[in-house]
Amino acid sequence: MSGLSKLVFVTLFGSLAATAVLVQMRQDNAAAQGKSVVAMAQPAPAAQPAGGNTAVLYADARGHFFADVTVRGIPVRTMVDTGASVVSFSAEDAAKIGLREEAGQRKEQFHTANGIVTASMVKVPEMRLQGITVFDVDAAIMPRGAMQGTLLGMSFMRKLQSYESRGASMVMKK
Repeated sequence: MSGLSKLVFVTLFGSLAATAVLVQMRQDNAAAQGKSVVAMAQPAPAAQPAGGNTAVLYADARGHFFADVTVRGIPVRTMVDTGASVVSFSAEDAAKIGLREEAGQRKEQFHTANGIVTASMVKVPEMRLQGITVFDVDAAIMPRGAMQGTLLGMSFMRKLQSYESRGASMVMKK
């Protein structure tokens, strides 16, 4: 495994494991209260378009930042995860926007809360978040069942001029 592969592997494992723990805690708490919960179903407060090349996000009650990112004209709900090396699409979200595994695609191994998985690496030509458009974003298509939801990782964030989190808000600039 190359140095970059190991870095991606370790970074994604840590962020997915932390997410899984938070989701499990939320589900356990909900079960104790007699409620059912679907992971990542709770929307964050509505993001406010900032105009130009800027996006403003607001944290949900747990402090997580969620964003609707548009790929191929289709919105995908993502959780901002600066601990993830690459944007990681769930199999379901990838299918929704027409990203598919193809013969000859580079594969990477990732440690997830559900164990070691092999994901197909793709390049997403264009991703939009409010007033920001980024091009040629490296991403992973995770196998079905490996994770719920999609992570907006550093392969997107590195293409920004800046991003800053202060309390309950995050400002991204391109």
